[in-house]
Amino acid sequence: MTRLPVCPGNGLPLYVDFSEDELEKLEVFMKTDAYQAIQAVPPWQRAYRVAAELDHTGSNRGFFLLLQALWYESDTFLKDAAGLDALETEAEGEVARAGARQKAYAAAIVSYALFAADRPEKAQVWFERAVELVDALGEDHEADRTYLKAYLARVSTCRSDMSVESCRPNAGFEPE
Repeated sequence: MTRLPVCPGNGLPLYVDFSEDELEKLEVFMKTDAYQAIQAVPPWQRAYRVAAELDHTGSNRGFFLLLQALWYESDTFLKDAAGLDALETEAEGEVARAGARQKAYAAAIVSYALFAADRPEKAQVWFERAVELVDALGEDHEADRTYLKAYLARVSTCRSDMSVESCRPNAGFEPE
């Protein structure tokens, strides 16, 4: 299964159907040293950098691309300081614009990512924020509250040893 198609000729990740204007911008960008420099970057992380060139960041699209990098390219993504900083920035935007349910999920995931990347101070801030957002969910989100509380319990357990298979970013998770 192809999660993100990538042009075999020029390495462009095809994360959206680009408009004519975007294709023109991409044609120029792909001739730059900056584009050549990101060719070695895994596809989801490369897609985010292309998205930044097209002003597609600072939106749920930017956050989505970085989540995919976390889940499918975790070994490199969790070592990428700039990518992790971008994830925090995109998550701030996601928390500001999303509904209550999505805010809680975003904060919980970022907390996990920062613990996995060995950024415990920042991770703890996001963890506490996630707990507050989960606690603030109303009765109409009881299933989400239950799931998120179990997820945060797993994050809390994993923070001491993220190398355990059940703590990996792409590990399955089912609340008990």
